[in-house]
Amino acid sequence: MRITWPSTQKVTALGGVALALAVALWLARDLPRRSVERFLEAQLGARVEIGELVLRDLSRDDVKADLRAVRITRIRDTPIVEELRIAEIALESSWRGLFRSHLRSLTLRGLEAKLAPAPEVEREERPLPIIDRLVVEPASLRIAAAPGRPTSEPTSEPATELQASLRVEGFGQSPRGSLTVRSSRLPSAPLMALTDDSATPPLLARLDDAHLEVSFDATSATVNASANRVQLIRRAPLTEQQTTEQQVLELASPRLELDSQTERIDFELSADQLELTALDGAQFAEPRLVGSMTQGSGERLRFQLTPRLEGIDRAQLSGEWDREQARLVTVAGKLEALDLARWMPAAAVTGTADAQLTHRGDVVGVTVTLRPQELHSGSERILTLAEGATVELSTELPFA
Repeated sequence: MRITWPSTQKVTALGGVALALAVALWLARDLPRRSVERFLEAQLGARVEIGELVLRDLSRDDVKADLRAVRITRIRDTPIVEELRIAEIALESSWRGLFRSHLRSLTLRGLEAKLAPAPEVEREERPLPIIDRLVVEPASLRIAAAPGRPTSEPTSEPATELQASLRVEGFGQSPRGSLTVRSSRLPSAPLMALTDDSATPPLLARLDDAHLEVSFDATSATVNASANRVQLIRRAPLTEQQTTEQQVLELASPRLELDSQTERIDFELSADQLELTALDGAQFAEPRLVGSMTQGSGERLRFQLTPRLEGIDRAQLSGEWDREQARLVTVAGKLEALDLARWMPAAAVTGTADAQLTHRGDVVGVTVTLRPQELHSGSERILTLAEGATVELSTELPFA
């Protein structure tokens, strides 16, 4: 029997085919992951990297997959998001649901987001996907320090870090769910810089141990927020290159309860103590502010505020705010039985005062009625006024 060995060329050719097939099979194992990356990049207008794709179920009625070590950058429509890192994305759907952008369940675990101020861009309108159940937890948001001019006594505002979790049923249809946010120190400047290009906002707030809980559905929301301390800081230009900061007030253990319906918001803000730093450090126990806002005509927002403080029997402020032009349109208010010794310690007078604020065309009329009782010089009383004595002061202020 004669044995014919294949030629060297044939062996080489067969070896080349086998090698090519092996390489093709090796590359093909990664094709689903790359296809998903390209699909997400087209949908998000972003750069997407997926470390691992695990297909748990590909039956006729079920599609279950896990995306691990996901990194998303350069999001075209959301430039303030510098980077998203997600440890794991678990999704469940069906083949028909995928083609209709409908997921039964989407869970994001270990989300880390880096946000930074960026110029606004024209957003491309895209229909929202429908997700029966969306869960994001735990999530960590890091917001870059806000840009701004140096202060006379520089107080570096570090990057803000928030811890959050989100649960939503019916996303993209009639959503209902809850949101929780925590931060050990929350300065307002980085948050404001995300939506405002002003380098030096006139008022800043700093919150210690802030906690926020929101429950919502398609037409309403309930908000409960608290903190150990809130400071309100006023910024003013010092030179062309510097600004100065001065604390205006401080709230101890503030709490906010807010109820939002379709066209109305009711809220109550309370605290254990209020210190008015700008008013010689005057302190008030258990201050309270009750208010409401309703949608008026066009972009106008009607508001009514009722503060309750020691040394004031009754106070009320109401008016309309034009949101588009960011200005007051109308304003009115009144204040009854203000304790002069409590609110004006430097005036060295005891008694009470009433005030009335009335909007008339281009001016606001202010009328103050004083009912002084005694005048003091240091700790000595130098004058006692007759009972019923009053002093009325009135003026008009321009209202633009």
